[in-house]
Amino acid sequence: MSDLDSEYPKAESARPFLPEEERKFLKLFNEQKFRPRTAILTVWFKYPYNMFFQPIPAKDNITFTNKEGKKETGSKIRFRNGFCSDVLTSVDIQEIVKAGGDIIRILDGIVYEENFKTPPYRDYILILRDLRNKYKREEIEEIEITAEDQSTKSTGLTPSHLGSFVLSHSKKIMNNFIHVINGFYKPEIFYTDTDSLYISSRNWDELNRAGLVSENEYCKGDKGDIIFGLYLAPKVKYNIILTSDGVLKEKETFKGYSNNKTRLYSVG
Repeated sequence: MSDLDSEYPKAESARPFLPEEERKFLKLFNEQKFRPRTAILTVWFKYPYNMFFQPIPAKDNITFTNKEGKKETGSKIRFRNGFCSDVLTSVDIQEIVKAGGDIIRILDGIVYEENFKTPPYRDYILILRDLRNKYKREEIEEIEITAEDQSTKSTGLTPSHLGSFVLSHSKKIMNNFIHVINGFYKPEIFYTDTDSLYISSRNWDELNRAGLVSENEYCKGDKGDIIFGLYLAPKVKYNIILTSDGVLKEKETFKGYSNNKTRLYSVG
């Protein structure tokens, strides 16, 4: 899956959101007709109370005690239904509505009058997709390489709004999978992040029929039911799965940790 047809706004076409546009924009968002317009807006929205998993988690500013024992104020993610507010891209706002939410108010923000005719990352995505599929066919395992040399620094500058839309489009792609298995309203998801989804193997055929997965494309299935899962942090997780052959296997990921600093112990 890749976002080859997504909208990316041109920074030079930005203008302030006008209060008199609120009624029109609310109608477009709630009817899922805002595309291909793009914007970054402060919005009030509401999730259904029976929602199990939210496409955009709510964020609260809270004061808490950090590990050094000092008071700290920061943003914490909340899986909360009902009323929420946040600063979101138009892509995220449209995903809230697609999952069953309502946009209540638009307070302020930036509207982009023009998008790139071709997504700026199209060629980059195509190259990575072809490489990933090549390595998959050759059964080359994924490895992580950590560079120790910190002497070089990137001097390239990228407009920050593009990064926001890259993340929004990534979440939109993952949401396509979640919609098919009704994961927003049923407990079908064990773990998810920007580019991965941990679900039971019983969902694989359903995703395959929807054209979202294939053993020959940019995806993979561990073909097992998750018996036990331990999810400690993003990209830090441990699972025991039961394969179709009735064999228990361990699947673990400790991204960002050196292999010589992690150990798995069996407790009898």
